[in-house]
Amino acid sequence: ALHRDLIEIEHAPDVTAEDLLDQLTSFQPHVIHFSGHVTANVLVFDDGSVKGGIGREIPIATIMRAVSAPDQKLSLVVLNACESATHLETFLGGVPMAIGMAAAVGDADAITFATRFYRSLCDGQSVESALAVARVDM
Repeated sequence: ALHRDLIEIEHAPDVTAEDLLDQLTSFQPHVIHFSGHVTANVLVFDDGSVKGGIGREIPIATIMRAVSAPDQKLSLVVLNACESATHLETFLGGVPMAIGMAAAVGDADAITFATRFYRSLCDGQSVESALAVARVDM
């Protein structure tokens, strides 16, 4: 990718609310990408369970307060989860850009979206163009 030397990815599986705060203050990301499940009031994080349990629920209000707290502010939140677009207004109160899914999204489409979206960003496309390209690829 054209700008690959400018990109650093920190994968944070099995995240707790405390882990999220640690990532926000130590790694200081510009983008948070959430891939998981969303309900009416919570993001459901994978808890590492091999039994396929519900996962770790963290209230969206808590996540919003967390991403708004550090000095280094986020530029973008990506909610790569079914029907997550209903929560974008909440995030737009604390970040300039947020992306969510308007309908159900299967694992294959979620992976395709993320791969194409970030590849396009690394190639120098704007967020708007990267989103459009990722939608075409899905």
